[in-house]
Parts: sequence; structure tokens; C-alpha cells
Amino acid sequence: MFTVCSGFLALAAVMQADTTFAVAAEDRLIIDHHAGSITVEVWDRDAVRIVTDEDEHTAIKVERSGNEVRISRRGRHATHGADYQIMVPAWLPFAFNGVNTDVTIRGTEASVRGTTVNGDIWVLGGQGLVSVRSINGDVSLEHATGRIHIESIDGDVTAADIAGSIKATTVDGDIILERVTSESVEASTIDGDVYYSGTVSPNGRYHLSTHDGDITFYISDEVDATVKISTFSGEFESDFPFTISRIGGNSRRFSFTLGSGSAEIILEAFDGTIKLRRGDGQN
Repeated sequence: MFTVCSGFLALAAVMQADTTFAVAAEDRLIIDHHAGSITVEVWDRDAVRIVTDEDEHTAIKVERSGNEVRISRRGRHATHGADYQIMVPAWLPFAFNGVNTDVTIRGTEASVRGTTVNGDIWVLGGQGLVSVRSINGDVSLEHATGRIHIESIDGDVTAADIAGSIKATTVDGDIILERVTSESVEASTIDGDVYYSGTVSPNGRYHLSTHDGDITFYISDEVDATVKISTFSGEFESDFPFTISRIGGNSRRFSFTLGSGSAEIILEAFDGTIKLRRGDGQN
């Protein structure tokens, strides 16, 4: 049965618990889910398949408006917990919105955006804009390229095997960035540690900060960077010999140069130890 959804101005179909519909190259998918889990995986068809454990009082609703396709639930139990199993073509960009929702995404080669309020997010893949956020949960991203924005309020943020610009933030949690290739990295937390291993590009900028935690930054022997250190009641440890080239308002703020100094590394820890380590951090 098809009905007109006045707020969306599109055809809406009440689907069964297992349904498949075609998508085209210009389409974008949006997934709305109140409670439960979303698992997205890729397949070799230009179609989306949705499998979920609905009861007789709830059904999947698929709405199309132009190139935007939205999946949601309708019915008496629409806010109750349910698990989405979704298959998509690897090229299909999509977004998700969750409340009490865990999200797992595997194998996508497209843009990914989304937010959940209570739940963990794990993404394997992603290209272009990859922006994911949990209010209360851990966020993990692997093997993504492009413009990366990963955020939590109360949870850890982890990114590994990433190529592109990165902004990673949390309030109460650790940030771990491993095997990163980037010219622009910004990572900040209030109550947690920050860890970075990856490249330092000649003209790159790398800014890591924490209020109550430690910072560990790995760099190779051959690096050209100006390193700026700031701490209030913490310590600084370095595997590299250095000569202070500038002192700020007190001895807890200083900078020094490695090589030509072309890159900029800013490490700030109000109450914690800042560690500048030699190597790739993989030992």
C-alpha cells in the first residue's frame, strides 16, 4: 500500500521485515532508528536490502524524495528495540540517526555521516566525508580516506589506517590515532589520554591536547618540524635531543626545532606527561 506523506511530499511504502529496492548512482540513503542496532555491509548489487525483526504491530517504511531515500519504522512499537541488517552497494553514500542504537558499518567506499545518542559506532571503510558522532559511546574508524571527523562526549575515540585530514574529539575518554597519513590532525579530550602514530608531513599541522591525561606522539628519525610544548603541572619526555628556541610565559611553555622545522606539532597537556617518542609506535 502506498500513501502520501505530507511532511515529506513523497510516496511511502509499508514494507515487510525483509525487503529489497533498487538505488541509482545519484541516490543517498538515510537510516533512522530509535533503539537496537544498525549493521550495514556491502554487496555487488545496485540495491538496498533491509532485514529486521519486526512484529505484527511495526513495519519498515521506505520514503523517497528526489535522490534521497529514507528508512524508518512506523507502528505501535516503533520506538522499541529492533536490529537492522542492511546490505548496500559499496558506492552508496548514507547517513544514520540513532537514539539508543549501536552502529556497525563494514566495507563502504562512500561518504558516511551519522549520530547516535547512546551507543557505540564502528566503521570499516569510508571515503570523502566521514563524520560520525556518539554522545554516550565509543567511536572507532578504520581504513577510511578523506575528511575525517569522529567525536564522542562520553567514550573513547579510535582511528587506525586513516589517510586524510582528521578531527577527533571527546570529553571523557581517550583518543588513539594509529598508522595515520595526514597533513592535518586535531585531537582533543578533557579527561583522557591522546596517542598518535603516523606520518609527519613537511608542511603538516598536528595539534593534540588534553586537560587531565597524557600525550604520546611517535615520529620517525627523519622529520622536519617545529615542536611546541605546553603544560601547567605536567612533565615532558623526549627521545630526541633538543635545544629550546623559545620560552613562553613560563618554563612550561617552550618550542624547539627538528630538522628544518617546516611542520608544526603542538602538544598541550594541562595535568599530564607529554611524551615525544622515536619510531612508528608499532613495537
